[in-house]
Amino acid sequence: MADTLEMLLREFCLPTMAARFEEMIRSAETANWGYRKLLLHLCEAEAADRRERKQQRLLRDSRLPAGKTLGTLQESTLPAKVRRQLPTLLEGGFVERAENVLAFGLPGRGKTHFLCALGRELILRHGLAVYFTPTFKLVGHLLAAKRDLRLDAALKKLDRYEAV
Repeated sequence: MADTLEMLLREFCLPTMAARFEEMIRSAETANWGYRKLLLHLCEAEAADRRERKQQRLLRDSRLPAGKTLGTLQESTLPAKVRRQLPTLLEGGFVERAENVLAFGLPGRGKTHFLCALGRELILRHGLAVYFTPTFKLVGHLLAAKRDLRLDAALKKLDRYEAV
């Protein structure tokens, strides 16, 4: 019966439940849980695992540099106005309103680090699909797609992301 249950859970695309149901049943028996509590724990484990996998997939697909995080950002190098705006930007409201965030300045002032850290936090805090690429690469990619008559496909691919 356990093999059939595991097979059905996997067929229903519930891999965490399939992997942990026997362990949870033992816990339920020792702690004297009811069926609802057992099912709740299994569903919570599945949901948490799915959130984690989604977060990892979004981070991987974003192409954000690994070392440029909010923790490694030296806020003291940022202008005071940007430091004041950081908490508001981290809320992610600008994404919902489809507003642009542009960073201008001299090389080495932390613009890329700031935007990468912001993108990473949008993924971690809000589960948003973010894509990072330097502007010159994005423009070059779109020009090449236009030349090859694939601009619609390239724009559709970018449209999957909530923030570019």
